Amino acid sequence: MIEDLTAERLRKKLKYDLDTGHFYWRRKWASGCRTDKPAGGPDCNKGYHVIKVDGRRYYAHRLAWLYTFGSWPLHYIDHINQDRSDNRIANLRPATESENSCNRIGMSASGVKGVYWTDEGWATMIQKDGKRTWLGKFQSLEQARITYNAAAALLHGDFAKPND
Repeated sequence: MIEDLTAERLRKKLKYDLDTGHFYWRRKWASGCRTDKPAGGPDCNKGYHVIKVDGRRYYAHRLAWLYTFGSWPLHYIDHINQDRSDNRIANLRPATESENSCNRIGMSASGVKGVYWTDEGWATMIQKDGKRTWLGKFQSLEQARITYNAAAALLHGDFAKPND
């Protein structure tokens, strides 16, 4: 994705607090813009924080990356702790679409990510880069959960989101 906003322009308009992940307007640009309150607000549909700069809406996590590193991320930005409103640079990392999906808190009807009930017992599978891997059938939900967690650690690495 090609973005129009440059790091230089962003830094002229906003300042970024590394400790909180909040952006603040450097000066009052228009009515409603305050320098003492975080800029922007929540995107009601997705839970991300958005900020309008030069008439265009941007996700704050992508702005944090641009502000800190001087260039737009090539793909996705993953929120390590899964909190879409936590835009501290320490909580952000570049990711592919597949890596970003691995870190989601996905639930099945069983309440355990990657585990579901069949007529023959609990079954589990895992996915990476669009490819599903069958992990087996188990007598207990706990056995299936442990198996999924082990596979996620191997397959997803740092992006694994195990079932606690």
